[in-house]
Amino acid sequence: MIDVAARPLLVPVTKVHARTLPLEVFHLIFSYVEIDDIIKLILSHTPLYYQQIREALAARVLGAKLVATNRVWLASYLESYKKQSSFMDRRKAEYLSEPRNLPVILLAASPRDYVTVSYYVSSLKDIHGFLRLADALPKSFGVRYNVELEFDSGMLHVIDLLTILAGCGELFGHSLKVLMVTNYNGDLNLDMTKFLLLEALWLTNTNVTFSSSFELNLALKRIVIHPNYNGVSDNNPVLIDKSLPPNLVLVHLGQSVVLDSSNNYAFPENIVDVTIMTVRDTLMKYLGKLFEDCLVQRKLLVYESALAECSAHATYNHIQWLIKKENVLTKLALTSIKNLEKTWDFSAKTSLKEFKLSKCDVQSLVLPPGITHLDVSNNNIENISATVFANITPALLALNISDNPIDWRLMPESIVFPPNLKDLRMNNTNIGRRLLSMFFPSLLEYLSLEVNQIELFANFMGFSSRLLELNFTCNLIAKLDCPWVPPGTKTVRLTENFLTGPLELSTDVLGNASCIEQVYLDNNRLLTLSDIRLPNTLRILNLDECSISRLENIQFPSSIEELSINGTNLKSIVNVGFGCNSKLRVLNLAQNRISQKDVLQLRLPQSLVQLNLSGNTITRLHGNEFVHLTRLESLSLSWNSLKQVELQLNGQLQSLDLSYNKILELQLRFLGKKITQLAEVNLSMNDLDHLTPNMIGHGDGTIHSNLLEVDVTGNKVSMEESLKGFPESLICLVEGISGVQDRYGYDVGANVIGNTYCHGKRIDVPSL
Repeated sequence: MIDVAARPLLVPVTKVHARTLPLEVFHLIFSYVEIDDIIKLILSHTPLYYQQIREALAARVLGAKLVATNRVWLASYLESYKKQSSFMDRRKAEYLSEPRNLPVILLAASPRDYVTVSYYVSSLKDIHGFLRLADALPKSFGVRYNVELEFDSGMLHVIDLLTILAGCGELFGHSLKVLMVTNYNGDLNLDMTKFLLLEALWLTNTNVTFSSSFELNLALKRIVIHPNYNGVSDNNPVLIDKSLPPNLVLVHLGQSVVLDSSNNYAFPENIVDVTIMTVRDTLMKYLGKLFEDCLVQRKLLVYESALAECSAHATYNHIQWLIKKENVLTKLALTSIKNLEKTWDFSAKTSLKEFKLSKCDVQSLVLPPGITHLDVSNNNIENISATVFANITPALLALNISDNPIDWRLMPESIVFPPNLKDLRMNNTNIGRRLLSMFFPSLLEYLSLEVNQIELFANFMGFSSRLLELNFTCNLIAKLDCPWVPPGTKTVRLTENFLTGPLELSTDVLGNASCIEQVYLDNNRLLTLSDIRLPNTLRILNLDECSISRLENIQFPSSIEELSINGTNLKSIVNVGFGCNSKLRVLNLAQNRISQKDVLQLRLPQSLVQLNLSGNTITRLHGNEFVHLTRLESLSLSWNSLKQVELQLNGQLQSLDLSYNKILELQLRFLGKKITQLAEVNLSMNDLDHLTPNMIGHGDGTIHSNLLEVDVTGNKVSMEESLKGFPESLICLVEGISGVQDRYGYDVGANVIGNTYCHGKRIDVPSL
């Protein structure tokens, strides 16, 4: 008898032409495939673009929440973006691997939801990329755009954002519905009559003033304004001296001053979501209207008082009076509220699902049974058992008890948490060795234990098997040489501990291969990587500010996409590789003692996109060290000791930083006679006495038609000769100090070209 099951059954394969497949088949296929991949298929196989594919793609696009962002090229930036607050849930969005594919997708159909165009702006090429994409996007077909611009806080360029926003109005037209600006370090004066069709506005960490009222902004229903949301921006308070949009349903105001003149305008009466954070009402009238004169039932109320505020609203009794009539309130968050009795009773608000009480003295707390998200951080709570644990139910999904002086001796010997918790934050709560007596719920996905004097938890089995992220930042952990990682954990944060190695990360606590993707070991006492066992699934590894002086005979996992060994006093590199089919995109070796011979010992993979070697001891380069890096887009060699630079580079390079060296002679060459992607060349603070286009590789068949910026500040280059022969694409040539200072006191280097949106560049030490 032949055992049929012992060998595979051979089934004849029949090729089926795409034209003959029914529409339902394409619907099913496209439901499992990323939109990006569908577009790649269409673009590379034009004959396949039949009616069935067009209809299936349109249906797929219709229900998608599309995001086109330049953060997709850096995994850490994208992960950070997904966690930030915004008008949408970024975790549920679909991210295009190539923003340039968005115009093609939108020609197929218009999504029901907003289409997000989000750019992280750290240089001129980011602004240029954003404007170029905006120009290519369709302005009809019913598309509604959410435009987001997040500026790097260390960006040195002096940018006129108002000019860019005016351009957005022209490029997006009536389709611009949501505008979000974060971390802009200039002064923004907005005339809201230019944005009459805007539906939502978000301005945080931005110095903003308004030259008009919001009376005509009838479409504007959501507004978030907080000039110092991160607490360190040092922007001026926003003055509310005119009207708010009349049809507002959501208003979040932070660090604002309400002037009496605002009371002369009509007041929005349908606000269901209110957030007030350190807002000063000069005559005690406006906030009364905001809280009390609403015609609808409020769903969300967030109130944070300020010490400088003379407000009768910032008391427990007044808050109780305010919410007495609210029968559908689902979220209540209170910060810095006075309550002399220290007893807080919100049991009557049975509709509450999310509750936050912070910076208040709490001795007794009574909550309704349906609370799913509870934050009682920073309330001077010592007896967490009686104050909090006695009042929560199994319905609780998220709990934050951080920054309380908890006396864990008042807890039972075995500490058990609510069974359905998915998110638990206990930062700075004096846990120490009591961790060993804690039993975390099996559904827990996120656990943060920062600043807790935790020393050791070898063979600890109390973690959840579903734990995705574990945060032990700033503790006293010195050794983790046995398998300890929970199965399924994706992110481990061990920043600022006392780790010296050995360190086991490749195996989980059950003895299986771990599946960790992100590991943060910065600011530890690690001396060598030979004692660290890394998983083969690792994508991001941070070893900044450790004590690793030597990298010898190291083979990093091929899965790593971002590796940072910044400021470790690294002075020797011998035989370092990244495995076959390496996915490494970002390598940061800045602020070390690396020489040119060490660079040669790095077997850098062709996948590399960003390489940072700034702040080292490189005195010369042979010229071909980077020629094999065909995908390299950014190369930084600033703050070395280079005098003569002759480099061969690939045409894909976009940014080259040679600032703060001692360069006397410069010659760049690009492989092949072609158009390059070079956009930025920083030569500031060197010893050049002249600069020609040929010195940066422009000419003799090589054309830098994408060049945007050249910075020669601090050299001896004469202004009259600077522009001769450079490509017309150049919009910023920074040559010398203008004599102008910005509002932070930095000298500004003038842009001698006179571009409309880039006026110059701050003279400051760039971030390494």
